[in-house]
Amino acid sequence: KGGNNAPAKDFVPPAESEVNVDENFTATSKTLVLYFSKTNTTKSVANIIRTETDADIFEIERKTPYPEAYTPTTEEAKEEKEANVRPELKTYLPKKIIEQYETIFVGFPIWWGTVPMPVLSFLNFYDFDGKTIYTFCTAASSSISGSTSDIRSNASGANVIEGKRFSANDESGIKSWLLSLSLK
Repeated sequence: KGGNNAPAKDFVPPAESEVNVDENFTATSKTLVLYFSKTNTTKSVANIIRTETDADIFEIERKTPYPEAYTPTTEEAKEEKEANVRPELKTYLPKKIIEQYETIFVGFPIWWGTVPMPVLSFLNFYDFDGKTIYTFCTAASSSISGSTSDIRSNASGANVIEGKRFSANDESGIKSWLLSLSLK
């Protein structure tokens, strides 16, 4: 089950100068779609949200990619979750860029009942004070609810609104959900 991955007490996010920051990323909207995707299912949903909301988009990637094969990936993901680690990411956005967003969609597959740890690495790096985060996930059968408390406890200052679970090709469901949010 999810819901037990509060920020590790001894975890201190790395300094911006210590990580690979995408200095070329430009904010063109007040909305950002962040996503982590291993098999491109979540990426497909993220791209529909980006198109429908005219948002910017950024992929959260682990610095050391997960294994290609399914079982080794699940084993590594389980070890990370159980140890409550924050794996280093391939690239981060500048903190000044994140400050410009009002609304942030955070998407991920459900792994071991919750959000994959690289997403928490990203969230722990920033201050989300005053921002609204809408979550969305992809999963065969798992609910999004197990990940919500983990997102809330790792996205400092954010108003986190639990979203929905989608399949990659559920364009009408995604559009209906976005309409129900009454975004600007």
